[in-house]
Amino acid sequence: MTIRPFEPQDLQTLERLHAEMGLDYALPEKFFSLVLTNERTDEPEQALLFRPTAELYHLMSHQAGTPSERWEKFQALHEQMRRFAAGLGLSDVHVWLQPGALEKRFGARLKSIGWEKAEWISYVFDLSREAVPHGARAKASCG
Repeated sequence: MTIRPFEPQDLQTLERLHAEMGLDYALPEKFFSLVLTNERTDEPEQALLFRPTAELYHLMSHQAGTPSERWEKFQALHEQMRRFAAGLGLSDVHVWLQPGALEKRFGARLKSIGWEKAEWISYVFDLSREAVPHGARAKASCG
């Protein structure tokens, strides 16, 4: 088994694998990837693709203005964040809301300015909990 960074000539094979799996989403336009290849042919058999995205954290003072004033200020800040993130080449931004009252109230407000509630269940792997051995970091490869 060989695991190596993505190479441009792998794209056609990754597109074929994606189509064969019948997944209901498109491959990302920009991504980083590691591929597991067939040792005889060097053709990818599996790949893990990851694309740049952002996680949004919202901090504010509840003493600064009325709720409607704070919402108006948030919308202005949101618009600048949207432009900034797009300028960085990001295609989306994620925010996780605590289930319950916060998600119901603030989630409705986010929907009113174009956010969508994700249908997919999210899992996270905390990279900070495991030490990466010195010299074990892979070179980044972008598709």
